Amino acid sequence: MKKKIIKIFLWAALCFVLIITLFASVLYLNKEKVQSIIINEINASLSTPIEVGKIDISLKKFPSASLLLKNIYTRGINTEEGDTLLFAEEVFFQFDIWQAITSDISIKKISIENAILDLKYFKNGNNNFQIWKSDNNSENQIFTLQEISLIHVNIRFYHETSSFNTSVFTSSSTLNGDFNAQSIRINSRCNFDVNYLSFSDKRTLKNFNTRFRLSLTQKDDISYFESSSATVAGLDFTFTGEASSSKSLFSAKSEELSLAKLQQFLEKQMIWVPQDFTLDGKAAIDLSWGSLESEEPGLLANFRVRDGEFSSTERLALSSITCNGSYYMDQSSDETIIKNFQSKSKTGTLNGSASIKNLSKPLFKLNLTSNINLSEWADILQLDTLENTDGKLDLELDFKNQFQSFENISKADLRNAHLKGSLKIEDGSFSFKESTNSIKSMNGELRFSDSKAIINRLFFETGRSDMYLEGRFLNVLPFVLLENQKLDIDCRVKSQNLKIDDFLTGGDSNPDSYNLDFTQSVNLDVLMEIEKFAMQSFRASEIKTRLQIKNQKIKVTDLEMNSDEGHYKGSLTILTSDVEPYALSAKLSFQKLNINRLFKSFENFGQEAIVAKNIYGTLSGSGSLQAQMSPALIIDEKSIHLESDIEINKGGIKDYEPMLALSRFSDIEELKNVQFNSLKNHISIQNSVLSIPKMQVNSSVLDLEIKGTHNFENVVDYRFKLKAEDALFKKRKKKQKPSEFDEHLVQRSKDEPYIYVKMYGNIDALKIELDQQSIGQSITKDLKDQGKQLKDIFKKDKPDKKSDNPGIIYDWEEEDDGSP
Repeated sequence: MKKKIIKIFLWAALCFVLIITLFASVLYLNKEKVQSIIINEINASLSTPIEVGKIDISLKKFPSASLLLKNIYTRGINTEEGDTLLFAEEVFFQFDIWQAITSDISIKKISIENAILDLKYFKNGNNNFQIWKSDNNSENQIFTLQEISLIHVNIRFYHETSSFNTSVFTSSSTLNGDFNAQSIRINSRCNFDVNYLSFSDKRTLKNFNTRFRLSLTQKDDISYFESSSATVAGLDFTFTGEASSSKSLFSAKSEELSLAKLQQFLEKQMIWVPQDFTLDGKAAIDLSWGSLESEEPGLLANFRVRDGEFSSTERLALSSITCNGSYYMDQSSDETIIKNFQSKSKTGTLNGSASIKNLSKPLFKLNLTSNINLSEWADILQLDTLENTDGKLDLELDFKNQFQSFENISKADLRNAHLKGSLKIEDGSFSFKESTNSIKSMNGELRFSDSKAIINRLFFETGRSDMYLEGRFLNVLPFVLLENQKLDIDCRVKSQNLKIDDFLTGGDSNPDSYNLDFTQSVNLDVLMEIEKFAMQSFRASEIKTRLQIKNQKIKVTDLEMNSDEGHYKGSLTILTSDVEPYALSAKLSFQKLNINRLFKSFENFGQEAIVAKNIYGTLSGSGSLQAQMSPALIIDEKSIHLESDIEINKGGIKDYEPMLALSRFSDIEELKNVQFNSLKNHISIQNSVLSIPKMQVNSSVLDLEIKGTHNFENVVDYRFKLKAEDALFKKRKKKQKPSEFDEHLVQRSKDEPYIYVKMYGNIDALKIELDQQSIGQSITKDLKDQGKQLKDIFKKDKPDKKSDNPGIIYDWEEEDDGSP
């Protein structure tokens, strides 16, 4: 059986070889006749000469015979020297082999292989490819074309009027139909790899595959496309149209366009699309493209999306998308319009419309309404400085801006953006990265126009503080998006409880990290009403004031508040700058303050000379303060300059070391707790020294006169003037030992003598001794007074009958006090 099969195969091969040999012999014998017939007909049919490298007879297209023209070239018609219409390595004119014997040749097929075909429509109405004579009067028409095969052919087509330009390659395509010179009808399928395709010299598509099913009729220089279809990069279209030298009109439709495939196509074409996103769903699209001699060519695409999906990695996910819109492109611009956009997000809805004009330098417009969560907006806008975002946002937005490019949007691109709309937030919350501060319970409404925001109401809490605002914010967009921009704020602020630690960097955990750096980027004018206020140890209530910040200068004016069980009025200025330190100045009047509470509130004013536990009473007065402080709001003690007029009522000094030392010196134990009804004086602090001018103290223990200094290193220099009786006699009944003053005192009259005492040195090692300089000055004054009294006596007509009591006579030892 196997041998029979081999034998049959060999006989078939032999017969085939014999047939081929027979056909070759027939062709060879009739070669010159066949060549002459076909070449003569080609010359008679063409309106332009062609150049041929070699002519031969071929059986390569068996069972048809062919006249083979190698290295054929023609520049076409209406062209110049050097132009090319066609260059082909091989062109096969196919006919039936038996026709070589009868000489009745009919060319029904032409095969063009390894060729370049360059087709052009010119603006003057001519073209370069109508080289086939429509008035061929040859007696023997041999061309009855029904099929043209293109194998490895590069085709370029340029329509000069519309600037439509394309270059395609086909490895194998066949055009079937009637190629009569008077009228061409083609029904065929073609497969092209598009090298490039451009409209109006503006938008170029590159490197994609397309398959056509063509139904084409050409008559009188006009090509009509009817009921044709194309698949472009997996996207299916049906299309119709017509083309001539003066116009080109096409329309294409797709009812089931895959958005996922469209996204892939756009990405491959490097046409701008948002990064890291996916599209899904279906769209219907209606494309029309055309040009007339009197009009610029243009492309218009109307589309509808239904049940679409859009998602972006870790940013935004939209579902149930519906919208309609259009895309238009001409030689000068292009524009995409999206209308009636509706969608659902993870937390709400997002609706609106948008347009993008001129993708090379896009003008972007957006109308948007949404009610999605703040967390989604933080992802969409990539707000990297926020975390733990929550809360519902109702947004209405109109946005317009010219961008330099969509490929790399910078904050500077938004400098001139136009923005209008409104925002309503409910139960909003967020926190700042690398900060302990957070915002919660945010509720409010605001309107914005360009870089201006009007707050109708805004309430929020942070830490233990709450705040209500209404007013306006200016330069918002540049401040948020650009560097070295200032935010202008003009508003009214109310708070039931305001703790400054909740707003300044650091919070309770690190109070030394407070700073006022924000003054570099804010211009502020705020009227404030605060029921309760706290900053470190300071507490206040019912605060009313005006706070202004401009050019890094903080001003607090018209300040009124209750604190330290009393009432304050005054003003404050802090001049901040890039160069440390900050300059602080203040003017203040105060009424009926609890002085003990005052020292606690201000942490003893940064000194240890006299602290809260040492003093009590009710303080009234006024003062001015200048000082320097660090950006961490720490006051430089050496820079303090304070001038203050004070009055202390029902006051007292307790366990104050200088008084304790004086009590040991004068044997008056009650000096541990000295009480007095009223005390007035002018107090000053400068160069870290507290200066007390001479003042009279009438206390529960004794009356004394005091003056001196006390610096911030607790070095004192006090001078006391005490009544001798208070200092030496009231308590001497309890003492057995004589006092060191006894030898200096003699009772000579009822006049009260005084003792002058000097106290100096560090408060932990005080030195106390008689103030001889003051004593000397007092004696000199007494002698002058006594001299005056003697003169008055001698002037009298009668001697004074009253006896003089010499009182107490001081008998001081002579000491050199250093005075001249």
